[in-house]
Amino acid sequence: MHTQNVKNRWRLAAGITFPMLAAAADPQLDSFDPDQLHLVGSQCAFENKAGQTVLASDWIEKFWVKVDGKMVEFVTRQSDHERQRQSDQKRWHDVLQAGELTLTLDLRKTGAHDDTATYKGRIELKQRGGGERIPVVGGCSA
Repeated sequence: MHTQNVKNRWRLAAGITFPMLAAAADPQLDSFDPDQLHLVGSQCAFENKAGQTVLASDWIEKFWVKVDGKMVEFVTRQSDHERQRQSDQKRWHDVLQAGELTLTLDLRKTGAHDDTATYKGRIELKQRGGGERIPVVGGCSA
């Protein structure tokens, strides 16, 4: 009888713990209204296939996504020289870190004018091995 109680306790603990770990490992990228950031000046917005904004940026160093219902801010560590080099090559690649979250941008420039640029590509959000990769389109303006 005692052995059966121990087995049942382990099953209960595993039944509670493992789903919680799985949920924590797969962050959910949510859409949001970029106007809530109250950005002044240069800014970028990127949308998923459904036309919902999933990434915003000040086009300089800060990026925002909404993960599991909460806004998360990332800051790039890229130098101005590296950003210019990538722009000249019509691409935008960056790996950003905020706590346990990693956001990877893999974009190519599809158009540019005086103070605007458009991009197409994908972003990937990872947390503890789990993650989500989604195609995005968007652009930036000054």
